[in-house]
Amino acid sequence: MVEAAPAQQVVEMTDEELQQHVLTQLANNEVIEDSAQIVASLNLTPAKVDAAVKSLLVDEYVVLEVIERRRLDLTAEGQGYATNGTPEFQYASALVNGVETLKTDVEAIVGPLIAKVGFAKAMKNKWVKLAGDKKEKVIRLAEELVDTDKEQLSVFLAAPSADDHDKKLVDAFKKRKLVTIVSMKSYKITKGVSYQPTRAKLETQLTMEMLRSGSWKTAQFKKTNI
Repeated sequence: MVEAAPAQQVVEMTDEELQQHVLTQLANNEVIEDSAQIVASLNLTPAKVDAAVKSLLVDEYVVLEVIERRRLDLTAEGQGYATNGTPEFQYASALVNGVETLKTDVEAIVGPLIAKVGFAKAMKNKWVKLAGDKKEKVIRLAEELVDTDKEQLSVFLAAPSADDHDKKLVDAFKKRKLVTIVSMKSYKITKGVSYQPTRAKLETQLTMEMLRSGSWKTAQFKKTNI
């Protein structure tokens, strides 16, 4: 028996902790090649990481270089085809090669929707043909069934980057509503001009208390646009 892989542990982090994580990574490695690595390693949402690095960007702790990618996601229908095969494949697979079978019996096996769509396409592929005096039966002709759509959808699952596949091929599957294209954005992160390994608290205004105590001399102030 194969044991299921353990679920990835969700890391709970505050915005401040996440920002510190980014600064520490930069201190150790000088550059974070792709913020998607943080999303994956800490099991965070892209939006949370996006907010953290942009907060650091405002105070020039980091410099961000946009990385754009397009991911292929299978629709529910496409996922079903990748798992079970196309309707024509399922329909023909329910038949024994060379044996006449009532169409109603095939429908009872695969269901009415698969039977309706699958029969027509299986006929077009010359996988099956009608039989019986009243054409009430169907017989499978193809000894071997090759489901190219199922194979291609499995390829998309294994390599979901849209840019790794022929555009015309992707467009064809998209037109059939078997896949969608999701635009994704992440960042290459490097040190900014104000980088420090720990984020300092930036004061927003000069107060009388700072003037009296002299703390204004070492205080760091948030930059303002005039």
